[in-house]
Amino acid sequence: NFMLIDSHCHLNDPQFLKDKEAVLKRAQEMGVDRVVCVGYDLATSLEAEALAQKYANVYAVIGVHPHDAKFVKPQTYTILKRTAQSPQVVAIGETGLDFYRNHSPRDLQEQSFRGHIRLAREVGLPIVVHDRDAHAEVVRILREEKAKEVGGVIHCFSGSWEIAKECIGLGF
Repeated sequence: NFMLIDSHCHLNDPQFLKDKEAVLKRAQEMGVDRVVCVGYDLATSLEAEALAQKYANVYAVIGVHPHDAKFVKPQTYTILKRTAQSPQVVAIGETGLDFYRNHSPRDLQEQSFRGHIRLAREVGLPIVVHDRDAHAEVVRILREEKAKEVGGVIHCFSGSWEIAKECIGLGF
């Protein structure tokens, strides 16, 4: 007897405005017991938390994707910290680095990533890390910011087995 969990979905995406309930019902019919809805900016993080409040089998991850790092302000962390108090929030993210698309400048992505790790350590939650074409930088920042204290998941990972072993050693 096991539990099937969708560990990363975006029910908070506008495309699901009309059929969230139907999507959740289909997932349950297919044997998915729990759904983790991941925020990718402040609005979708708050939406993820609201969905987790509304549906018993939905949990939330809150944070700002590296694409939107340029929009992160000090008050972003204040709002995320407050929202993280909800028992339905299970991690901080989706954070990390995306050096493939570079929708935000790399220095701002790194700054945001560090801020999210610090927040996760402060609130005692794991992190969901987006790593696209930034493997060495992700590992370096995870080490420097002591992310091993909270661990988490590396999402969008395309690194080598060696990098994967380093991440595993860091609790990911």
